[in-house]
Amino acid sequence: MIVLRSCLLSLMLVPLSQAFPSVLERTGVTSSSVGVVSFEFDWPDAPVPHWSIEIGEDGKGRYDQLAEGARPSADTKQAIAVSTATLERLRAGYAAVASGSCESKLRGLAKTGAKHIAYTLSGSDAWSSCTFNYSDDKALMDAAAAFQAIAETLQIGITLQHLHRFDRLGLDAEMDALTVEAKEGHAIEMQNITPTLQSIVEDERVIERVRRKAARLIQPAEPVPTSAQ
Repeated sequence: MIVLRSCLLSLMLVPLSQAFPSVLERTGVTSSSVGVVSFEFDWPDAPVPHWSIEIGEDGKGRYDQLAEGARPSADTKQAIAVSTATLERLRAGYAAVASGSCESKLRGLAKTGAKHIAYTLSGSDAWSSCTFNYSDDKALMDAAAAFQAIAETLQIGITLQHLHRFDRLGLDAEMDALTVEAKEGHAIEMQNITPTLQSIVEDERVIERVRRKAARLIQPAEPVPTSAQ
């Protein structure tokens, strides 16, 4: 079982107007003006060392697994969508990036991977970006944590697909891991792997407790067979 554990803590967001009033007063730009947010993660020690996510202002985007051989999968690119609440989390790091206040000035911090984040303003080619390991800005760190939680969900989903095809007994432990990650907020936007979870729920060859775990992770709007409830 391979699980990417987020090294970032969930952090409270602060209003952008309080965090960087000079940027907002000077430019009149807020996070709601963001058109596209992109995030690229690079860390050789991670189970998936290199991946990227790009999300548009409509909440739709794609996940791109850039590293080779990190997980068993034929598909390294996946169309995804995020909720309005998550989109706001992703946008909220804009002020820190626009002001150039990304990397922490603290010394001796543990390396948790290079995080490159870029914001493109809606309806224009104007953009801001930066690369950091750790930031003192809570909103930017929370945006990074949200991106990592989305990637965690997708990466576990890829593993579940592989196990469902080749090692159904291995699904039990992986489903437990996903359940814990979701409970702790390290795996979010579960609708992006709902087809994988639904296929497990509907497969009578999979042990019943695994099917029940998968059913509980599916959004209520998704159909779930009675036997799996």
